[in-house]
Amino acid sequence: MRLEALDQWQEAFEQFHARFADLFERTESREQAKKYLRGLLANVGCKNSWQLAEVVGQGIPDRMQRLLYRVPWDAEAARDR
Repeated sequence: MRLEALDQWQEAFEQFHARFADLFERTESREQAKKYLRGLLANVGCKNSWQLAEVVGQGIPDRMQRLLYRVPWDAEAARDR
């Protein structure tokens, strides 16, 4: 992939994530949601919290699991968007 294409993809990804950012009350949760989305888009065979955490540079899955199980957000609003 050329650098120009990568830059264009990065901008599109940021715009996509911005559509959902207000669903998360805390800045940390918004940033973790962005990492989660990046992990889902990554080319990894198994997409569980361990693999997603590793692919985004987190050694353990605690933050991914916290996002999925404890962070309050409106799933129906996300679906509608």
